Amino acid sequence: MTRIRPLILLSTLLAAASASAGDVPPHRFALVVAENQPNGGGLQALRYADDDGLRYAELLRSTGAQVELLTVLDAETQRRYPGAAQGTRPGTRVELVAAMERLNTAIDRARSAGQSVDFYFVFAGHGEAGASGEGRMHLRDTTLSRADLLQLVVAASHADFNHLLIDACHAQALVFNRGPAPDDYRPDDYRTAIATYLDQQDLRAYPNTGAILASTAGRETHEWEVFGAGVFSHEVRSGLTGVADANGDGAVEYSELAAYVHAANDAIPDESARPMVVFQPPSSDRNRPLLAYTDGPRSFLRIPRGFLGRAWLEDARGNRYADFNGSGEAPIVMALADAPFYYLRRDDDEARIEPPRPGVIDEGRLSWRRRESATRGALSDAFQRHLYGQAYGSGFYAGFVASSGLVPAIQHNTPALPETVGSDASVGASPGGGTRFGVWPYATGGLALALGGVAAWQGLSAIQDNKRFDDRVAAKGIGDKALADQIEREQAMSWAFGAAGIAAAGAAVTLFLLDRPDSGDVAVAPTPGGFVVGGRY
Repeated sequence: MTRIRPLILLSTLLAAASASAGDVPPHRFALVVAENQPNGGGLQALRYADDDGLRYAELLRSTGAQVELLTVLDAETQRRYPGAAQGTRPGTRVELVAAMERLNTAIDRARSAGQSVDFYFVFAGHGEAGASGEGRMHLRDTTLSRADLLQLVVAASHADFNHLLIDACHAQALVFNRGPAPDDYRPDDYRTAIATYLDQQDLRAYPNTGAILASTAGRETHEWEVFGAGVFSHEVRSGLTGVADANGDGAVEYSELAAYVHAANDAIPDESARPMVVFQPPSSDRNRPLLAYTDGPRSFLRIPRGFLGRAWLEDARGNRYADFNGSGEAPIVMALADAPFYYLRRDDDEARIEPPRPGVIDEGRLSWRRRESATRGALSDAFQRHLYGQAYGSGFYAGFVASSGLVPAIQHNTPALPETVGSDASVGASPGGGTRFGVWPYATGGLALALGGVAAWQGLSAIQDNKRFDDRVAAKGIGDKALADQIEREQAMSWAFGAAGIAAAGAAVTLFLLDRPDSGDVAVAPTPGGFVVGGRY
């Protein structure tokens, strides 16, 4: 019962919440635009914008969203995703307008049926400042100005709430409305200018619209071949799988994703490599979730409380699916896409996951083994050493919200998690968060040591008394009956305590192997200097 008690409590709370009146999951629609090729301007082509677009589309579709994907997949991406190009259209202005018309028709149907609707606009590609200084994004055939974005997408949307996710090179041009930023601007000025723009200017007319925008102080959005994606886009998708959910309610709010992305980049010492990110929730409802990742009949990975350190999920195609750094404070739940299997990896160790359909698989039931191959590709030293260097959990989130001024997350009524399913593989040590055991294995092991000590003490006493008995016989030719009786008692006690100690040791070993509690009462995690022990005692 110890192993499942936290999950029962979580499921009960979620089920009770979802049963309350007025909480129907919103219907979701999305327009994803991703473009590797710049439309003039002497900019270099990107490598992974199309991959980002495809993965955003997969993530949103997994929650039941109707998605329009505008992109041209390069040859490398089409080889990795056979058939994926059939569901795409080129990211041109005409296709963008047509996609919005199709989505609005579907949105109107959903709203007429009484459903709440969330709309997502996702852009991955190039951005720059035009001749007038107004920011613009590069489509396949032209550019989309800031005014165009507001007119053709935000104002045109018929949804109840809009969410803009923009990962663009030179993103400062999309927010500085009086020309491009000066060459000597500071990162703090950059952050303040973006926040001021989003809060006080164009989005003021759209209180139902939130925005997430990222670039870097070096004005380039970083791509990393280890992720096979833009760094910021990978972080956003990782957080939306559920890793960013600080209060464990099954939904990710703007403030939670903001704290998670901040934690992911906080340890990078070089500011030019650290994404500058602004999160602006809809002003009419600053607690509106970006995503409720428990919606729909999905598969989940649950990592019990006590898991410490950096780890990541890799899907069956070898794609990095989600990264995180466990703080051990609370369980982590991640929604999984429709892949036949995953690998949960930490340093040189891995555990294979075959997700139930639907259902929850528990990390504590996985079998860990040593990886046979190292990470592929050249690695950026800054990212390799420092990305996800800060653990993320409820404690970090509380501090981030207190210092950022964002509205704290509230509890949302989301669907309960499905039943937990164990792995068929044998239970092994978990290098990711350490091996987790309850109190009883340690108590039983301590009892075994105590019983063994008493047995040894009684045995030694019997040996010493037996020597005294023999000495008396040698000296006087007669034994001491009282001493002989004492020797018999000591020998009997030694055998009895020894047998009990062996039994207790066997029980302790059995509990160590089988009783891996879901709550992660004790966590033992390897570190460069030894081990970190944490958890609840």
